[in-house]
Amino acid sequence: MMIYAVFQGDEALGAYFQEKSAKSSMKSFASSARIVPIEMADLEASSVGHIITRGGVVPNPANALMFLTSELGELADAYVNTKEDWARNNEKVRSIPDEAADVLYMLLAFSWSSGFSLLEAMFAKMARTAKTWPGL
Repeated sequence: MMIYAVFQGDEALGAYFQEKSAKSSMKSFASSARIVPIEMADLEASSVGHIITRGGVVPNPANALMFLTSELGELADAYVNTKEDWARNNEKVRSIPDEAADVLYMLLAFSWSSGFSLLEAMFAKMARTAKTWPGL
């Protein structure tokens, strides 16, 4: 399955599941915007490839799940840190987009090491949900 990402320079402007939707969205962007097709399997493999190229060991499912939990905590911390009514006991600055990317990265590594495609599972779940909840 393919995702069609729309970029202007290095900035991602959107991602679409149909090429015609990506082309339609191009009308609202500058003429220098471009569509980059991304094979979903490549997206999943890139998370594992990133670990290997950094000299790391691909985590087994249990370790990947623990790393995922840790990253999810860092994402929650980054979000809470933006709220003035929350008292913080540390001053570590975290980026919400960076932490969200880490969560996705580790979730992809978890699914890969567990032997299933997260993206295929997501689309299968969406198809089942559409049958159960047609109005959503």
